[in-house]
Amino acid sequence: MATLLRLTIAFAVAIVFTFLGLLGEVRTAIAQTSISEQNLVEAQNLAEGLPDYDSFGTQTFGDIRFNSEGSIDGVPDDVAEQMGYDTGRSWTAGARAADVLKLGDLSGSFYPQQLTISDMERRTGIDTTGLSISEYQGLLQGQSVGSLSSLLGIENFRLDEVAPLQDVFNEAVRPQLEVEAAGQLNQIAQSLGVPADAVPVEAFDPANFIEGELLEYGQQTVGELIATPDLLEGARFGDISIGDSLDILGSYRVEDLPGLENLPLQELDGWQDVVLSEVPGLDAIPFGDFPNPIAAITGGFGGTHDVTYGEKESRVTPTRFSISGSDQAGFRVECAQERGCAYLELQGSGEMAGARWIAGGSGAGQQMVEGGSGLLKMINSGMEPTGRHPFGDVFKIVLTDTTESDGTGNFALYTRFCQRSFFVDLGCTPYFIGPIPVWSTQEEGFVLTGPLDGQGGASSGLEVPPELQQYQSRNLSGSYYGSGRNSQVQMDEECLDGLLSVTPSVQQSGAAENIPIIVEAANKYGLDRAQIAYVLATVRRETGGVGWAPVEEIGRPCDYSGGCGWHGRGYVQLTHDYNYARVRNELGIDVVSDPSLALQPDIAAEILIQGMMKGWFNGIGRGLASYVSDERQDFFNARRTVNVLDRAGEIAGHAEQYYRTLQQCRTLETSRGSVGAPVEPLKTFRTGTLAAQEYGAPRDGGARRHAGQDLDIKQGIDDEAQSYIGGVVTRVGNDPGGYGNYVDIYNAELGVVERVAEGVQLTVGLGDTVAPGQVVSTGESNTGVIHIEYRDSVNSQNQGGFGFGGTYDPVEFLEANGIVERRGNQLVPLINE
Repeated sequence: MATLLRLTIAFAVAIVFTFLGLLGEVRTAIAQTSISEQNLVEAQNLAEGLPDYDSFGTQTFGDIRFNSEGSIDGVPDDVAEQMGYDTGRSWTAGARAADVLKLGDLSGSFYPQQLTISDMERRTGIDTTGLSISEYQGLLQGQSVGSLSSLLGIENFRLDEVAPLQDVFNEAVRPQLEVEAAGQLNQIAQSLGVPADAVPVEAFDPANFIEGELLEYGQQTVGELIATPDLLEGARFGDISIGDSLDILGSYRVEDLPGLENLPLQELDGWQDVVLSEVPGLDAIPFGDFPNPIAAITGGFGGTHDVTYGEKESRVTPTRFSISGSDQAGFRVECAQERGCAYLELQGSGEMAGARWIAGGSGAGQQMVEGGSGLLKMINSGMEPTGRHPFGDVFKIVLTDTTESDGTGNFALYTRFCQRSFFVDLGCTPYFIGPIPVWSTQEEGFVLTGPLDGQGGASSGLEVPPELQQYQSRNLSGSYYGSGRNSQVQMDEECLDGLLSVTPSVQQSGAAENIPIIVEAANKYGLDRAQIAYVLATVRRETGGVGWAPVEEIGRPCDYSGGCGWHGRGYVQLTHDYNYARVRNELGIDVVSDPSLALQPDIAAEILIQGMMKGWFNGIGRGLASYVSDERQDFFNARRTVNVLDRAGEIAGHAEQYYRTLQQCRTLETSRGSVGAPVEPLKTFRTGTLAAQEYGAPRDGGARRHAGQDLDIKQGIDDEAQSYIGGVVTRVGNDPGGYGNYVDIYNAELGVVERVAEGVQLTVGLGDTVAPGQVVSTGESNTGVIHIEYRDSVNSQNQGGFGFGGTYDPVEFLEANGIVERRGNQLVPLINE
């Protein structure tokens, strides 16, 4: 069996804790049955009595503690060796998650391995790059001078340019030099006929000799010293352990070792086995700020916790109406053991009435069921705790025990690992990694089950009643333009596929969305293919950890010239007030009045291209053309256009890959607006419903007024948002706390800005010309409405402002222009008639 595992299992276990983030996206669990007006108050009271899961959106692994002791079984040693770390461990009640979890545990969920030390500084505000190198002992102890130098791309640096490594080298070579100095001193003493300690300093000074030799070594490159085989007695410089040198390196900061702050954790040997708390700053990153941030869960279904039963109850009254089981045994597995099963009896409408969730596990009152698939089914003897999948099949939620005396049930999370690829499908283990305590319920409280769909609740479920949509949270990780091929800019598919093939798989969705936008801007300013290749490699380095989208620096809002607010934004970080002013003056984009414009992909792409070609980012004005063209490709030194030479070797290697791919592309032409943005007859929408607010309606107790008109929609039926007046797109944006994804469209003839908001995916981009009736966004936001506004423009870009001031009543405006007519609660288009 061990041989089979050695030959077939080459993967990392992902002990996935994204349930914390998922819970953070669930404002409340919504009852499975629709809610009528008469029981709306009761439903709202129930929702208000639920735990405040919303706070999990900003929770960190340093905040979370286990409420009971627990353990995770290890896998066989040979399997652990191939996975890169040991999964087994235990913890006591009250232990912090950050002190228990390892990077390998989260590698399939949050992707912490993609983070860099500087990423952690931006996400937390902690000065991680200013910490001592020795603070990162857990990550660095398995590295050697040679491996780390290669990863950092510093082989071409002179040794005296890398002070931390120079001290390590000097410490290693000094004993040898002292021996050489002593030998020369003895020779001179013999020639002078005096004892060694009587040799005049003018004749020979051992200390000066040693310092002189060290200075000469300092003029050689790190790579040359690593490649010299007999340089040190009994050791090679490249083989020196970083872990053994931390007492020397401890006097230096992270930023003193070039490139260390920008090295992804996954590049370091043994990263999987490092505990989260051993990486400063990692345990302070909010769940929503990881490279693979928390995803929204909407439409959670369940029933009321009615009665709590212990294990003895089912001996007298056999369980019926079970809703627990597994994907192999089904989810109606009744208690099948003589010793009895603990369970919760639920109440609700339909099949939820009398439904029973049976406790899972191998202990008293718990039940195991068949689980797993393929060859990996053999793990844990093919058995797993009975339970359900309200969050999909990545997790299993298990009722672990009940207490009849106080009417409570405790739930825990289990997960598994799978090995599936194009070449081999080994299946999945049973859900055996756990239990990880997650929550408890009480009688008359809510139990989240997911829909009773025969899949353990793993399907998307029923539509959420509009009356309760206020309790759902927004998708914190949504992008402005959707994902993958839904970019508002299109390019040759074969060319894009080639570029994606040399991009890490976890980045491909974001790359597919952003590469066409970047190529479009590059074409506008006449970059050749070699220059485009280097630009793409740079964006991969600068933003790859967050999916190729423009990023905003956090934690250092006041560290740049001009005061607070001029921190980094964009594909490459635009910083300092004078650079923001340069963008305004040279590109005509007023990022001084509104710095957040630098985060819009179209604008960020223009800043990226102009900034790299003109040397804005390096402060010396030397641009990319000085290093790279189709005739000359100095991809290594091209890094000086952005950030001296940190990660220069890595980026150069990626640029070579992109250049080879671009050379094979038939065309680099791009197009906009034609895909995913059809022109259709205007639709009739309902207004004046509970979910759809009227223009001018009071908000926040009357402190504010509703600046637009909401149109009630139904998911999948009328959830395409259209422009009523057409014009030119002057802004696309995202406002998680209000508008969601929105687009501003300026109609020059009417002299107004139309804002269409609260869509899921925008189908038009900055600069597009939009026709009346053209679809500008698709999908139902969790507000259940489309929001439209008409307002005066507020700047030279003809963008709309914010707030109630400067707005027009949308219905009156559209009626006055003969576009719609309000008939009762219907907004009926006239231009279709």
